[in-house]
Amino acid sequence: PQHGVSVAQCILVLPGGRGSSSSSAVLAEAIRLGTAPRGIVLGAPDPILTVGAIVARFLYGLACPIVVCPIDGIVSGER
Repeated sequence: PQHGVSVAQCILVLPGGRGSSSSSAVLAEAIRLGTAPRGIVLGAPDPILTVGAIVARFLYGLACPIVVCPIDGIVSGER
């Protein structure tokens, strides 16, 4: 339902990663461009997204924290 909505400056909450190994490159590039979320909360670990965040930190000195924790009960738009 949020297709096309900017995630820049938001905390993105996802049940887990979705997609291929290119997700890490896409996240690293979004971090570099300033279009990535401020952080990502995952309901399940995702090593591919984590690699993207690590690469961006290493190459560009920019961070996008990734946290894994239960996400049950979090509602879209909630603060």
